[in-house]
Amino acid sequence: MGDNVGDIAGMGADLFGSLAESTCAALVVSSTCLPMVSVNDSIYFPLVITSTGVVVSFITQFFAKMKLKVDSKLFYQLIISTVLMTVLIIPAIFMLPTEKMNFGFGAKDYFATQWSLYGCIMMGLWSGMIIGASTEYYTSNAYSPT
Repeated sequence: MGDNVGDIAGMGADLFGSLAESTCAALVVSSTCLPMVSVNDSIYFPLVITSTGVVVSFITQFFAKMKLKVDSKLFYQLIISTVLMTVLIIPAIFMLPTEKMNFGFGAKDYFATQWSLYGCIMMGLWSGMIIGASTEYYTSNAYSPT
């Protein structure tokens, strides 16, 4: 039993490290955008997205009490958290500047609007759900591919 606790703690530390690294990367990228730096609250946008994810995770853990098999519970929690994040991130995009934002100082500049940044977040969020669902389908012994 002691080894399992270490494995779980290691996985939790790995997840926290990934969360912290992606948040820091988003802060660095957003600091290259002059309109984001000049609008007071917009520089906190990556932190608000991360904080929203923490709140959604807290809400989603209550769905673990559903009377389903463990695999089904996890799948439904994944869907519920994705849908909640999709809705709860919408107010956060209004922290961003309304004008087109220019990211990067290199050879090629990238321009984005509030809604295009929301679209980028949604692409990552929903593709993560699709990857999780397809991994479950292809690796669980409950389905025919395994």
